[in-house]
Amino acid sequence: MKKILALYTILILNQSIFSIEEGFHVPEPNLEIYERLNEKLLYGEPVEAAYAAEELMFFNSRRAVRSLVKALKGPENFPQSPRNNPLVKFHAARALGILGSSYAAKPLIEEYTFLQVKITELKQEPKKSLAHVSTGDSINSPYFFDKDDYTMPLATGEMLRALGRLEYTVEAENTLKDALKHKNSYIRASAADGLRLMERVENLGPLKEVVGSETDDYAKASLLGAICTMERGATQSFKELTSMLTSDDPGARMKASHYLGEIDLRLAEVPLSQALEIEDDVIVYNQMKKDLKRIMAFKRPAGVEE
Repeated sequence: MKKILALYTILILNQSIFSIEEGFHVPEPNLEIYERLNEKLLYGEPVEAAYAAEELMFFNSRRAVRSLVKALKGPENFPQSPRNNPLVKFHAARALGILGSSYAAKPLIEEYTFLQVKITELKQEPKKSLAHVSTGDSINSPYFFDKDDYTMPLATGEMLRALGRLEYTVEAENTLKDALKHKNSYIRASAADGLRLMERVENLGPLKEVVGSETDDYAKASLLGAICTMERGATQSFKELTSMLTSDDPGARMKASHYLGEIDLRLAEVPLSQALEIEDDVIVYNQMKKDLKRIMAFKRPAGVEE
């Protein structure tokens, strides 16, 4: 009986492994789901395509990369098509960054380069009341947004972060460094995020060159966070990052808190605790609480709720 079970197991494994392409890590029954998501990505409405991009990302399959690139670029002959939508481009870029295929680098650079020339300085949206704050919040946004708030700057910013996640290339690095001086503050912030994800200390120079002249708090928090991630110490930049916890911009406070949690220096405990005491934005408050617990993890398990 044991031999029969063992043989049956081997046959199932062989069917799952050899009936799929290399790098496609889902079992055979999920191929139908994959094909359905792929069709929604390429031919569905923008919301459906964005959802499909996120789901394909979790398949951890590079087989989806070419389709995601097509979704990123949209129909070339129909620029006014709903398929050329920031919501779709944002999620396609995010998925390409997470999947990590070097094939995505060139189309990401090309699409960013094409779009960024049309992007002007960020126009701040009116502050939403608590009742209208989206549950789809993101630390990678200067304000909290949902599917109706996606703009082309958000999409191009995600392309820059995706480049930082991919295998290093000189072209990607130069694109990110050039974007540090873009006229749109969100693009500048995203470029800093991309360089942080690239994790090359050689980029400390370009980051420090622009941080002193940055006037937007959200972008400055991103620049300081990238610098501190590379320096990993109680530097002047670290002190300046903690000061961003008192910014009037909730996005900047949230970004600063996130980076302090990632850097994980106990020196951030006091400023984070003080900021938490007066934080009035629910989303930012929850982020600060999470980051503070991470820093204090050895005193109390990070997952313990109060």
